[in-house]
Amino acid sequence: MATIRDVARKAGVSPSTASIVLAGKAQQRHISDKTRLKVEQAARELGYRPSAEARFLRGQKGTGPLRLALFWADDRRIVFLTRFLQGAFPILPQEDMTLEVQPYSPGHLAENPEFLGGGRFHAAILANAAPGDLAWLEAHPPVFPVVIYNRRVKGFVCVCADDGQIGKTAADALLQKGKHRPGVITARSRYAEIARRDDSFAQHMAKAGYAVPPKRWVQEENSISGGERACEKLLLYRPDCLFCCSDAMAYGALRVLHRRGLRVPGDVAVLSVGNGDPDYRGACLVPLTAVPVPIEEMAKQCVKLAGRLLRREKAESVKVTAPLQERDSL
Repeated sequence: MATIRDVARKAGVSPSTASIVLAGKAQQRHISDKTRLKVEQAARELGYRPSAEARFLRGQKGTGPLRLALFWADDRRIVFLTRFLQGAFPILPQEDMTLEVQPYSPGHLAENPEFLGGGRFHAAILANAAPGDLAWLEAHPPVFPVVIYNRRVKGFVCVCADDGQIGKTAADALLQKGKHRPGVITARSRYAEIARRDDSFAQHMAKAGYAVPPKRWVQEENSISGGERACEKLLLYRPDCLFCCSDAMAYGALRVLHRRGLRVPGDVAVLSVGNGDPDYRGACLVPLTAVPVPIEEMAKQCVKLAGRLLRREKAESVKVTAPLQERDSL
């Protein structure tokens, strides 16, 4: 098992310099980027792990369960954390792990002291990362194992929903119900996975001969009120079905349809990409049909892959499919 002294020797620096870099304090201690990169490269080549993990892998007694950190966005996506934890909790004892949630600000991962330090946990799951975070991570791979949740990063093990399948499943479900004038309600600021689902839906509708024209494609704030505004705009063009990028936007659309006296699904069918609590979808005035993002299953796979990485077993990225959850809105 490589030590800090081994890393220092290979990088041609002092053990104290190597220790500072591996603790994520290079910038704070005014160590040059050139030296930092040499130390990080040496650590990767030697298979160095932070001391907490090293003690575990050497089999010393008293280290207790492995500590797994979950870095989760400190924004509105916190509402999805419960579903992730529900999926992760049953797997943690199987992997002899505990889980610690670490809130962080997307776009500022490079400034997060907990992620830079890495000494308090054995492995990490990174969720909700912004493009800038992913670019930084690809350029600066940490010395501890990291599993990426619902993003794709070269050189890392990733767990993602099958976004293409989600869009196709939604299109197929609406086509089977004879719906041929689709409208798309999507977020103004689309993450890559939302864009892939929207595009897959539109492509499969077009392939069937029912393309979505620009006037029936509306972007709004990803919220209930945003869904209301988008639906009001779309109704000018008489869609017979709505594909919504989130539960929140679908709830807003359903409110507008109810106010207008339109029958769901007779006049307008509504289908969402289910990213919220399934009980809420079932409690709507018209229970909402969804292709739910498989957050719980993705969480299970994240924990399992973290375990495989720590055991130095073969670990490959996973793509998780999502079945249709049909209710009265279709």
